[in-house]
Amino acid sequence: MQAVEQFRNAMQTIDCSRVVEALHSIDPGVDRETWVRALTAFKAAGGAETDARAWSESGCTYDARAFSDTWRSIKANGGIGPGTLFHMAKEYGWSDNGNRPNPAELERQRQARE
Repeated sequence: MQAVEQFRNAMQTIDCSRVVEALHSIDPGVDRETWVRALTAFKAAGGAETDARAWSESGCTYDARAFSDTWRSIKANGGIGPGTLFHMAKEYGWSDNGNRPNPAELERQRQARE
């Protein structure tokens, strides 16, 4: 029984890290609509506020109050699900094999959007 519980705990950790990795592959400096969509999908995937805040803080347009207000306003079943997060992440070069995108490539993509 203990082995089953350890396996379940390990799977939850893998899933949590997968969700966080997917979020971090998305540029936090995107337009507000895209930023809210990413946060909503992250929350739907079970992402933690502290991880979402850390991601948001790394964006050039971070506003602590806007983050707090937005995070509180996101409903768990708001019509955007976890799949949206992974779809968005893949658009930014994330692959679901444990590899994170190259930071230089993310910066190049961010500059191309500006």
